[in-house]
Amino acid sequence: MKRPKRWLPQSLIKRHTYRCMLCQMPQTESTDSKSHSAAHDHQGHKSQCHNDLCHNDLCEYCQALLPKVSATCARCGIPTSTPVSLCGHCQKTPPSFDAVIAPFLYQFPVDYLIKRCKHQHHPEISVLLAHEWLKSIQLSDNHAGLQNVDVIVPVPQHWSRQLQRGFNQAEIIAQTLGQYLHIDCLTALRKARTSKAQQHLTRKERLMNLKNTFTISEKFLHRCKGKNIALVDDVMTTGATVEMASQALKAAGIKNVTVWAIARTPETSC
Repeated sequence: MKRPKRWLPQSLIKRHTYRCMLCQMPQTESTDSKSHSAAHDHQGHKSQCHNDLCHNDLCEYCQALLPKVSATCARCGIPTSTPVSLCGHCQKTPPSFDAVIAPFLYQFPVDYLIKRCKHQHHPEISVLLAHEWLKSIQLSDNHAGLQNVDVIVPVPQHWSRQLQRGFNQAEIIAQTLGQYLHIDCLTALRKARTSKAQQHLTRKERLMNLKNTFTISEKFLHRCKGKNIALVDDVMTTGATVEMASQALKAAGIKNVTVWAIARTPETSC
């Protein structure tokens, strides 16, 4: 069986919507497209380009419903009562990745949007989620850290899963972020084999399930080696997926791995 052609969502990235993608209520375009284009042309300031998103994907009411994370462990992104650089679990067993930026909790309506995207074939929701990630990070203390990233790498799907679904939501999110931040997005990781569904597996079982699953493409190795990588996924639960992907990246000579996820589950640690 032939591998599917990679799904390139350029038309979705440029798509203008005039209805809230959650409640479907009509809305108007909030930002002048000329100022948006000017921000993209200003290559010298990576962080400026997402100040002027061309439209709002969600209305103000639905945006207020997004469950934001107020404090986390800087290393694994687990929600905490107060910000900490290392939680107890990370002190005991440091993960292979160096930091996590995940601004939302995996609760309604973020969980609804992600499930609708993946299971009801709505890849455009991935672009929405990337926009909301940018808006949230823009207002947080993590904003300055975005400029330290050299390359964005999405967590891959096995080609058979991507053929079945038709797209990789992590790749769409990564491409959208790369476009607005003017950072190269490379599909440098490959999922070499299929793995069992992980919804009901423990962290230990997930790690075993994903062992030796990820490999780095020789085609992109020279563009990633010694660089600071942002590893992008939609949801981070136990952290097993990004842990195994980070191990593959570090083994290939990547200097630093920061996980960028849309949402983090509140009840599990990495």
